[in-house]
Amino acid sequence: MTEPHVTAHWAEGPDNGRFTITLHGAEALPAGYRLAYTSQLRTLSGAISGAELQQVDGSFHLVAPLAEGPLSFTLTNLSFTPKHSNDGVMSAFLVLPDGTTQDIPTAPLSCDNPPVDDTPPPPAPPAPGLGLSPMPAEIALTGSAAAPAGFSLPPDASAALRAAFATAATLFATLFPDQPQLFEAGPVQLCHVPEDMGEGYRLAFQADAVTIHASGPGLLYALITLAQATHHARQNPALFTYPAAGSTIADSPRFQWRGAHLDVARRFYPMDDLRRFLAIMAWHKLNRFHWHLTDDEAWRIEIRAFPALTEIGATRGWGQAMPPLLGDGAAGQSGHYSQADAAALVAEAAALGIEVIPEIDIPAHSTAALRALPHLIDPDETPDSYISVHGFKNNALNPGLPATLDFVNTVLDELLPIFPARVFHLGGDEVARGAWDSSPAARRLNLPGNSAIQSAFMRRCQARLAAEGRIMGGWDECAEGDGVAAEDALIFAWQSADLAKMLSNVGYNVTFAPATAYYLDIAQSHGWHEPGASWAGMTPVQATYETEPSDWVGQAEKLAGVQACIWSETLVSKAIFNHQVFPRLCAVAETGWSQPGARHWPRFAALSAHFPRL
Repeated sequence: MTEPHVTAHWAEGPDNGRFTITLHGAEALPAGYRLAYTSQLRTLSGAISGAELQQVDGSFHLVAPLAEGPLSFTLTNLSFTPKHSNDGVMSAFLVLPDGTTQDIPTAPLSCDNPPVDDTPPPPAPPAPGLGLSPMPAEIALTGSAAAPAGFSLPPDASAALRAAFATAATLFATLFPDQPQLFEAGPVQLCHVPEDMGEGYRLAFQADAVTIHASGPGLLYALITLAQATHHARQNPALFTYPAAGSTIADSPRFQWRGAHLDVARRFYPMDDLRRFLAIMAWHKLNRFHWHLTDDEAWRIEIRAFPALTEIGATRGWGQAMPPLLGDGAAGQSGHYSQADAAALVAEAAALGIEVIPEIDIPAHSTAALRALPHLIDPDETPDSYISVHGFKNNALNPGLPATLDFVNTVLDELLPIFPARVFHLGGDEVARGAWDSSPAARRLNLPGNSAIQSAFMRRCQARLAAEGRIMGGWDECAEGDGVAAEDALIFAWQSADLAKMLSNVGYNVTFAPATAYYLDIAQSHGWHEPGASWAGMTPVQATYETEPSDWVGQAEKLAGVQACIWSETLVSKAIFNHQVFPRLCAVAETGWSQPGARHWPRFAALSAHFPRL
């Protein structure tokens, strides 16, 4: 007897084709069963043949067979054209008549003519050189030498050097727990000349010593550069070298903002994973961790005034307010960060020279919050009056309700003391067309349309942050309509590189984060079995590496820096996370730190295989 399992097939056709799902082994199931599955591919109009579509909630679907026997049904008028095999059914389970559930296997999406992998071959390895990424600004080598076993401190080492030395030792042990410690009692002594160079530093190599000119964050970055050069030369001496006596390295970052964004709403990451991720960021001299804490799929940060946000909004599962989503089984998933967790992570990040930038994504992307706190819903708004791009109905906070601003202010009251960074990100992206159209409370604002409603709401939130001496971070939609005040905003330009240029030209400070190059969930090739999303095309590592921000931002003084964004919808395992994120994250890091003339694709490609992973 065939055990129940699901296969799915996509065929070309109008309106993004035909998506056919087949449940095998249905003949052995009791009458009255239903099939639940998760998929980002959905019908936009409820067009289904062969089954009854009973519920769609984001990526969650529930269908009932129309008759006994085999179950095969087809959806049309699809939300997008699938490009990869992970665009089909991500997970599935049976809902049996007695109320129990049974997870069942799924297969990758098939199609009639799958595209082949078009990943370009790696470049030929360059001549041996320093194993450094990002590449320093100035390198003067007298030759190469054997990599030392490690580094030590003189008895009179400064307190600043001792602190940086201890941090570097912890960082190295975190990233390479199986390797001998570099910062312990090695033969090469470190000498420190305090010199205020900000994040910059200068290294002077002698036979048995290295002199570091730096202070503040530059001191740790100097030690990271030493660690990279030594580690790679020890591990791969045929490819990587260590500077000989008389060599110097002088370095400073190109951009102030060198960011990495991580979406923990779609996928919950344990604290230990976050700590290792921060260590990887520090290893590549990234200095802003953009922590995407809330979205439609979950609210992940404790708010003591609203315990339901994490009691309800951080849990997904069958029978819960939030259904299983994005590859969840029937049991779903649950997880959130306490305020103590957040404070600890902020402190640990600061020791690595990293600021934590929290994001509370409002007014859209708020399904989890609204399910947890239904008093934030206009009771007179027509239910299901609009659908977001990700398939959630009525998912935006309502600026017409006094409770909405009270809610935002309360959240900020609790989180601002935990997150000292000047930038606090409030999202502002992807408000659905038609949001608030059926809300009497929103109409009473007497504003000309939804763009004006959002602008007025975001300006009020921005004013609250400005009163606390903070700047509002927001996705580039925050500049639409009347926009937010440019002087108190940092706009993250994601929709296009051309938009980044326009925003800088009208006076906004911009962080360059284009989806077409710096979104690390986007697939790396057209190959059918290449994991990742396809809505922004495809981005091989070389394309990420060679994207040059100055080509796209008109006012150079308005370019704060660059940021890679990790969205977690398709990152269903650590193996896929590592495949998608690395080395593209490191490519963005090098763009953020190194001058264009210092970047060299064959060198980076040869080194990238040796970067640490999560």
